[in-house]
Amino acid sequence: MKFASAVFLLVAIVPTAASADYDVHPPALPRACEAPAGAIRVNSVSQLGTAMAQTKPRDIVLTDGTYAPAAKLRPAAGHRLWGSHASRVIVLAGFELVGKGANKVGAQINCLTIDVRSASKAANISGTANVHVSGNFRDVRIADSVLLGNRVINRGIFAQRVDGLVLERLVVRDFNLDGIRAQPLSRTHVANPPMTMRDLDIANVARPKPGSSTGKAEAGIWFGNRGMIERVRIRNAFWSGIETVTNAIDITIRDADIDGSGHALYIEHYTKRLVLERFHFGPKNGRGVTLEWDDPKRYSGAPAGEDNTIQDGLIEAYRVGVAIMDGTKGTTVRRMTFRNQCLAAIVAGRPRSKDEVLEDNDFSGIDAGAATVSSKHPNTSKCT
Repeated sequence: MKFASAVFLLVAIVPTAASADYDVHPPALPRACEAPAGAIRVNSVSQLGTAMAQTKPRDIVLTDGTYAPAAKLRPAAGHRLWGSHASRVIVLAGFELVGKGANKVGAQINCLTIDVRSASKAANISGTANVHVSGNFRDVRIADSVLLGNRVINRGIFAQRVDGLVLERLVVRDFNLDGIRAQPLSRTHVANPPMTMRDLDIANVARPKPGSSTGKAEAGIWFGNRGMIERVRIRNAFWSGIETVTNAIDITIRDADIDGSGHALYIEHYTKRLVLERFHFGPKNGRGVTLEWDDPKRYSGAPAGEDNTIQDGLIEAYRVGVAIMDGTKGTTVRRMTFRNQCLAAIVAGRPRSKDEVLEDNDFSGIDAGAATVSSKHPNTSKCT
């Protein structure tokens, strides 16, 4: 029955095709894996524990079945774990990739379903997660897998060591705080190599009382450093589909299909040189893009967002398309199509903001009575 349920999950989440009037490429689903030559093969929890306790990184293949450890799993080295397919290998506990030492580099999780149903079996150094990455675990790759939080676990992946992090072809469902949070412990650390996230299908991220995070969580992807996000589908992440935070620099986001969030993309303080392109933000979002204000009491008046570009996309968010808030610098919005907004397609010209470029945008689909460009704060206005 467990296998049948997992197979149904993978079939049920096939992304819908892109609409004819915008060209957004959907994410690829998890695919099958082939066992590497020379790998250790395990078929029980005890054998898996023994293999992961080795201090030299190895390829470890989990034979088809369900594994139910009594607690979280903590590899002693940068082992590379493999299943045949996420629908066939199910692990009912989280993975804690933490610790010091040169042998921690290059850990991988491939072709598994990580289904955590109790906080006691979750990785929990910094809040419960299906996978926690920290310490010397750099160049980590998690691919072709399914992460299920069952509305009892905080995060699908919580990466505090982000150098060389690769996340691809993942399905992420039913978490309380974030689908994926990738943000280093140090605010001054710059990921080298940058992070890469591609082909992600994320849905249903909210606290038991939605909104009680006050904007500090409830994101599909919480992204805090250099890197790329492409081909992502996010549904019903309560606060934000994607949120870029402290030290988010030189980011490219493309082929993003987001709906059901308060903000499809929330660009938080100190985000610089972000490019968002070829995307669709649907009609169940409150705002399409919000660029956070500088808030002099918190951020010493430094621009919250600097030299960020939003281009070649469709925003159907029902209140505001793009909100360029106070004190931002060098924001460009161009070749955009706006539809359905009841307040304004773009909020711009706010106090202390400068060097805004708004060009070649299509406002023909916004609601009657909505502004194309408005300087009014969106929280002071109501839709008629």
